[in-house]
Amino acid sequence: MSKKMMLVSAVLFTAVSLSAAMHTNEVDGIKWVYSVSDGKATLGGGSLSLPAIAGNPQGKIEIPTAFGETQVVAIASYAFSNKAGITEVSVPTSVLSIGYNAFGGCPNIRSMTLPFIGACRGDANGQGDNFGYVFGSSSGSAGCASVRQSYNYNHDNNSSSSIYYIPNGLASVTITDETLLRPYAFQNCSMLTNITVNSGVTSIWSYAFEGCSSLLTFDVPASVTGIGSYAFRNCPELSSLHIRSDYVNIDKDAFFKTAWLEKNKKTVDGCELCEGDNGIFE
Repeated sequence: MSKKMMLVSAVLFTAVSLSAAMHTNEVDGIKWVYSVSDGKATLGGGSLSLPAIAGNPQGKIEIPTAFGETQVVAIASYAFSNKAGITEVSVPTSVLSIGYNAFGGCPNIRSMTLPFIGACRGDANGQGDNFGYVFGSSSGSAGCASVRQSYNYNHDNNSSSSIYYIPNGLASVTITDETLLRPYAFQNCSMLTNITVNSGVTSIWSYAFEGCSSLLTFDVPASVTGIGSYAFRNCPELSSLHIRSDYVNIDKDAFFKTAWLEKNKKTVDGCELCEGDNGIFE
């Protein structure tokens, strides 16, 4: 057999194998495409040519928790890329990971419900800690804003940054099953007016909401024991803040340049203090 024929055969074999590895299932009029490994489903095939849904559905996308007995545990990279008809996304808590650029090029998303921030719950150690991670860095879609977010890596103070393209009209994000908000999690997400995080989050790290200039209100869950320095810095519209815990360790300038701080701060014996829901702190 010639080298050319061998190459063609290999390509055809790969294509057939790849196609055979993908499954389809229609739920509420949406045809889902996924792979199965160890009895668990991953939506999409990890490339633009293998999206998680066929066609370009309009409106809300509610990701199933399972297809029959096969639980959905992951969303591959590029799974929903360039699906411009999507306006609302709901991801169940069964999902354990979301790939890079999974929702890239979706300029009309207005609200999202996600189990966690970025790539996975807790500490993803790098870009995966950023909210922008799931939108990626491709600038090809109009209607998306460029957002620079920093991130730490190697679990130390080394840091870098990336530019992500997040829908301009995205106003509301609800997080349902996170454990902590890592540094820079929502940094510079100036389009967001409402962010809700679940009870169970224990820490809000430094710079987590820095530069969320349109954020209007925020509830700190009772499970939170610490808020890092500059966590809400430069959130000038943040006028309503509720701290539900009986005790929270709040670091220096956590609420610097917020409307809430200006409204609640007071001077006692020459020291500027701030009165919150559960007492007074520096």
